[in-house]
Amino acid sequence: MRLRVVEPLFYQYPPAQELLAEHPVMKGVWREAVRLAHSGAMLAPLLVDDRSRSDAIAEQTLDHLLWVAARANYSSLPWFGPSISEAELQARYGDVGCKALDALYHLQVISEIKAVADDWEWIVVHPESFHDQQAGMLEDLWKHRIASPIDWQALARAQGRKVDVLRAEARDLLLSRFSHRWVGQDGHVIGTTRPVWRNKRVVHLGENEAVQELPAVAL
Repeated sequence: MRLRVVEPLFYQYPPAQELLAEHPVMKGVWREAVRLAHSGAMLAPLLVDDRSRSDAIAEQTLDHLLWVAARANYSSLPWFGPSISEAELQARYGDVGCKALDALYHLQVISEIKAVADDWEWIVVHPESFHDQQAGMLEDLWKHRIASPIDWQALARAQGRKVDVLRAEARDLLLSRFSHRWVGQDGHVIGTTRPVWRNKRVVHLGENEAVQELPAVAL
């Protein structure tokens, strides 16, 4: 049976209104994540963005967010593993930026998932404004965290295959594991997309082309 993990998000020091527990966007993110968790999926270990920010507009707790947004408490939800602190990742790897920290989080959790499941799927439930952040995260995950350490020439020789074909197959398999459900300002899911590799970058393809064309937002 395929293991499905669902990734919502939580900012302890949110830099934008839509990341507050009371905002329709955050309520929509967590309603959809909890709905999927109650339909046979598990919640991915939560990446807690607990880095102090100069542009923070508030401070909030996870317990508060879960109750306000989803009328749930942490222990009642099916988590795949314990939460992961983004501040601790930054202390370990340095100030490498949001996308790289997110990629390092995914690399860690994917290694744990692969220890127990060969067939798995990762569903990201995020605000629509995270469109470019997620594309950049997946590019970093593939290029710098997974592909970079591998000696593709040696691997291709060992398997009697072409390097470009081998790399493309591995990359496309990774991306095929992911899908995104984008939540709009009214708190409803406005589109579902899948990441694909086009012109040396990740783009989101799906039913809602408005989601695909969203401008970059730095969060």
